[in-house]
Amino acid sequence: MSSQQSRKQRADAYLQRTNIDLLNCVDEMRLKRDDLQKDIKNLKDEQSKLQYDLGMMTTQLTKINESLCKKLVERERFDSLITDYETAFNQIVSGSESLLANMRKTLGSIAPEFLTCGEDADQISTTSRRSKSSRQSHSSVGSHAHTRTDMSRGTSLPRVDTRASDSRSDIQTDNRVETRTSQSKGEQ
Repeated sequence: MSSQQSRKQRADAYLQRTNIDLLNCVDEMRLKRDDLQKDIKNLKDEQSKLQYDLGMMTTQLTKINESLCKKLVERERFDSLITDYETAFNQIVSGSESLLANMRKTLGSIAPEFLTCGEDADQISTTSRRSKSSRQSHSSVGSHAHTRTDMSRGTSLPRVDTRASDSRSDIQTDNRVETRTSQSKGEQ
């Protein structure tokens, strides 16, 4: 019996070692599974956080896109208004230049000697400028307010023909200068 007993004891010891090894393997697998579970939980938490951040960023991106579109439309309106006002201003400048050329031509046909004489021409231009500036200061008070209103409405400004009134004042100025010139010649 002793050999049988020793075989049985060996078999029991072998079975016991195997059971212990098996239990150790199961315990190691449980530890690895618990580590994996922690990693899965961390990844799910990070995923949820990123999805929340993504939702917030999508909302912010939508708001920025809407604001950007509005500002682009406003900029296009400003570009259009600037172009319109620059065109109108250039037309005003061109009209002023043609008015000045017309005035010089009229003055040249009425009294060409005033365009060529040195000191007298300076006196004429100074006197002419004074009379024009006083005339403009009296008449421009109401017209500037009217002009601002028209420009704010975006309507085109009416064209005013000032040639007739300017010619009359230039003729009056010319007559005064001629009178002074003839008086100074008489004194000599």
